[in-house]
Amino acid sequence: MLTRLRLENFKSWKDTGNITFKPITGFFGTNSSGKTSLFQALLLMKQTVDSSDPGIVLNFGDEKTPVDLGDFESVVHQHDTERSIGLSLGWNSEIELPLLDTIGVGTRSSGGEIGFAAEIREEDIGSGKSPILHEMAYNVRERRFGIVRIAGHKAHDLFVHGAASDHSHRVRDDDRIVRSHKFHEFRYWPPEFLKDPSVMYSLQDA
Repeated sequence: MLTRLRLENFKSWKDTGNITFKPITGFFGTNSSGKTSLFQALLLMKQTVDSSDPGIVLNFGDEKTPVDLGDFESVVHQHDTERSIGLSLGWNSEIELPLLDTIGVGTRSSGGEIGFAAEIREEDIGSGKSPILHEMAYNVRERRFGIVRIAGHKAHDLFVHGAASDHSHRVRDDDRIVRSHKFHEFRYWPPEFLKDPSVMYSLQDA
């Protein structure tokens, strides 16, 4: 069950703060107060995940998708493309997740809230401006892990916090990584990197 949502620089919202969801949740407000944007953000994330294009960061939609939001400039707050769009949510899961900690010891975690957050920016990638994943992270109990784009480089650092020790590893410059990839997944990291036993990476069962 979805437990919370937070949007930053999304349409009329500069920052929603954490919106808590209950089994029955209602939104009330005047016309044009931003209620519809909350649902549009969820649909935007869903159609991005469902997209067959593995190189898309955000699927803003078309006539065939649940919502058509145009482009980055149309969605970002006040149409200011210098801003970053922030998407954050949490959900309860009873699925047992296999995890590796930073010293290579396998553990399992079940129950509780899983958190996810992403920051998307628009940058010039040579062939024009395009949405780029700047940072994303998952939270599973006391652990937080994800990637962050390295300033001045077409590469990302992987980070892990809250396990036996903090860990950081630079992902090499690689076309599979440099090009935009979906905001929610690690699919395009080199296989040899994912085999590194010091990296906590397993969420495929979620």
